[in-house]
Amino acid sequence: MDTVFHNRSYRSSVAAWIVSALLLTSAFALGQPGFLYAQDDYFPLPSRNLSKFGYPFPAPAPNEPGVTLFHRYMLDGYPELEFCPRPQDEIWLVSSREIAICEATPTFDRFLCKHPVGTAWNRVPLEQLIDVQERGHEKANIVFIHGNRTSDFWARRRGKLTYQYLIASNPIEMPPVRYIIWSWPSEAIKRPVPDFWKKIDRAKFDGELLGQFIGMLNPTKDITFVTHSMGAQVAFTGIQTAALNQPHCPRFDVISMAPVTHCNWPCNLGEADMISAQIDRLCFIRNPKDIAIRAYKKLCEHESKHHFVPGADIMSSVHPNSQQYDASNSLGCEHNIIGYLTRPPVRCELQAILR
Repeated sequence: MDTVFHNRSYRSSVAAWIVSALLLTSAFALGQPGFLYAQDDYFPLPSRNLSKFGYPFPAPAPNEPGVTLFHRYMLDGYPELEFCPRPQDEIWLVSSREIAICEATPTFDRFLCKHPVGTAWNRVPLEQLIDVQERGHEKANIVFIHGNRTSDFWARRRGKLTYQYLIASNPIEMPPVRYIIWSWPSEAIKRPVPDFWKKIDRAKFDGELLGQFIGMLNPTKDITFVTHSMGAQVAFTGIQTAALNQPHCPRFDVISMAPVTHCNWPCNLGEADMISAQIDRLCFIRNPKDIAIRAYKKLCEHESKHHFVPGADIMSSVHPNSQQYDASNSLGCEHNIIGYLTRPPVRCELQAILR
């Protein structure tokens, strides 16, 4: 009897892992940039050949990491995203991809900072961004954090797409913004389940790096996080780190699309309350039909061996004014960020929140 029970448990465990792996594989296949309906670089097919925003960015370099031969074929076959920042805005990119997970206190020079000049991204010292942020009090700080399975190349593209759709194309003129793309090492690895565990741990570590970066900024200026998928974990850990390490911490707004957090985060309600106290506005754009979110929940339920409550649900329950938006009618089972940005009902909701 004991042997039979053990074998049944083992078979159930194996079956749960197989189902989760299949769901994750399907979810990430739907979100890969090689598919026409999931292009993060381009506008939807009907408007691909229409010029809306000025000059296009050049094609990726031949040795650009994260751009496969198939991706390059797609880039060569269709116009790229045309990107023209508003003259009153600043665009920056801060990357932690060169920082190993064992580096607890990286110095300024370990963060890669870039600033667009013309049609190119020029590397500049991080101190330049810090100085500009200190002096430019009139600009709102918006930080975009991408999700998992995103190379440096696609991080820039998704950051530009988010800026173009939510800020530059907002029907209501927004005040000047300082838009920062936070690029963290989330390149895809082959097997989806090990990929998830590796990246969710890295997301927590990168949140600590983000918190250290926040500590370099002017604490009197509020920060708005716009996140997708695992980017939510980076943002929440960043807020927690900044609150613990700074006597005067800035206030935060968080807008999270398809939020994914670590299975064991937050550790307790006290931790959630402490993070919530730093957040003025907390908005979740959810999709219950999202196949990647369903796979994430199955993995965490199997890992925790009891009823699993996602960290985003805990944060929404403890925050007094959290907002929830159901985007399933517009997105179906899609997890890719382009669906959130290009489907009119969802995009209009995001634009209204940012105003």
